[in-house]
Amino acid sequence: MGEPSDGAWWQHDEPDVNERRASYPHAGAQPARRDPAREVTSGTYGARPSRPRKDGRRIDPAEGRSAAASLPNARRRSVSGERLGERGGYHRTGPAHRSEYGSAEYSSSGRLTIPDDRAPRPRRRPQQQRPLGWSTQNVPQMHKTIASNGGWGFKSLKPRRSVGPKWGFIAAGVLAVVLLVLIVRGISGCVAGLVRPQEEPEPAAATTSVAATTEPASADPTAPATKVLDAGRRTASGEGRMSFSAVGDNLINENLLKLADSWAGSTGDGEYDFTPFYSEVKPFIQDQCDVSFVNQETTLGGTDRFDYMGYPSYNTPDSMADAVADTGWRIVATNSNHTYDTWTPSIEHAQEVWNSKSGLVTIGSYASEEDRATVRVVECNGIKVAALSYSYGQNGYEQSDLPNDYYAVPYDADRLKEEVAQARKVADVVLVYMHWGAEYKNEPSDEQREMAQVCADAGVDVVIGSHVHVIQPVEWVSRSDGGKMLCAYGLGDFLAGYGGNPDCIMSGMVTFDFVRTEEEGDNVGPGGIAVENVVWHPLVEHMVGDTDVVRFVKGYSDEDARANELLSTLDDPHAWLIDKTREVIGDDITIDV
Repeated sequence: MGEPSDGAWWQHDEPDVNERRASYPHAGAQPARRDPAREVTSGTYGARPSRPRKDGRRIDPAEGRSAAASLPNARRRSVSGERLGERGGYHRTGPAHRSEYGSAEYSSSGRLTIPDDRAPRPRRRPQQQRPLGWSTQNVPQMHKTIASNGGWGFKSLKPRRSVGPKWGFIAAGVLAVVLLVLIVRGISGCVAGLVRPQEEPEPAAATTSVAATTEPASADPTAPATKVLDAGRRTASGEGRMSFSAVGDNLINENLLKLADSWAGSTGDGEYDFTPFYSEVKPFIQDQCDVSFVNQETTLGGTDRFDYMGYPSYNTPDSMADAVADTGWRIVATNSNHTYDTWTPSIEHAQEVWNSKSGLVTIGSYASEEDRATVRVVECNGIKVAALSYSYGQNGYEQSDLPNDYYAVPYDADRLKEEVAQARKVADVVLVYMHWGAEYKNEPSDEQREMAQVCADAGVDVVIGSHVHVIQPVEWVSRSDGGKMLCAYGLGDFLAGYGGNPDCIMSGMVTFDFVRTEEEGDNVGPGGIAVENVVWHPLVEHMVGDTDVVRFVKGYSDEDARANELLSTLDDPHAWLIDKTREVIGDDITIDV
């Protein structure tokens, strides 16, 4: 990104843009530009050592942070909750990367090409299959004889002396028939062994090695193209039933980067391992859930321009995609108010990384308008779920400031209705993820309720929401047709590593079943799928020393709670976790504690 000008932070090369920005009520009230060197040396975690880049050059973290910090900290468009001080909460005003917007570098004719320095994936040799039928490969005992001896014959039956053609021929024929029966039975057993595992249901929902495929949706010429994951997949849940789970924001701050760096080997070697954070929830996601959802709040932007960093401008290592795939999440939202934190090259890099992973689909951030129009569908046990994603906005930007509306899909009621109608043509269930709400508020805002009502009337089956860092209720929203839609307004920060405010490390996993039914009911959606068995599973981020892992509150002891450094400000943290959950979630939804 280019160097900032000597003028005010909001100055732009175009005069009309400067006039518009000068009119912003907060334009002249921004804090002075931070000193990145002082932040690096005096911050909570100290200076991060520079490390060699893949191309042989070295990157100085201070330079990366300086580049990001020099960008203006524009205020959020959402209504923020009470500011909580240095350790009291995320201010998340985030830098608006304006200095290069509109330059020729990002024009449609001169956009940068993101280098792909990953090692090429090895070509997989096709598995050799055993030939079926008569040949010397699968029947080594047999060989071709001369034509005068009748074609196929056995060496062991070839007489050393004449015993009479009639009896020799009869004996050879009998043995040939017996051997033929044995061979046919053996081949049948082999074929049955190859086919049977495909027919039996999977015992778990672990990530598969099969990537999603793009294909025409149906014979309907008006139906959209689809990207289908797990077509034809069957699990132990049974035909016509899918178990589903969802968690909130996977938000990687500076202290979490430090832990992941240490877990991957030598600190500062450029390698990061995020899998330990999810080790407690991984068995549940893989064994109990056919399909699972997570919101990847922070962008995987690479290090071409910026170092890896946390608040306020996030840049997360590519290995996060490996951890997400390994845990077993199949639907990953990559659309949040932080999608543009390090501008468009980072978005394009992240899309390449996610597209290289099999066993999952991403929603909310797309490569083109055509890509956005391709509906993401996950199939299991004969039920197809289409997933859509929308965000209230981007930090510091109006939508007109952004290059398009598919890198990070904004909320627009009319466009949402159109896309829900298109998704309904190719799926039994339509699920919508909403990035919305007023930060640090447990009660949904009026705007959230209005947006939820739009979704319900449009025929959405389930809405999953997050962004506000704390948990919010799970409710049934009435539809105009008399039915009702499940809405989880806020699942909280699934992972954030945030001390000083216990509300930000308590989150929830909501689970439910999609069940095909011919019966009528207010919980049955337009596609004939009922939403049943809704359960809220309270979660807590457990940090002790160099250990940080997301755990279920069920089974979380009083000793565990008191040892948790992120709950150290509470007198009785274990009781608080349960009481706060019941206070916010209410009595309408089962709470598993």
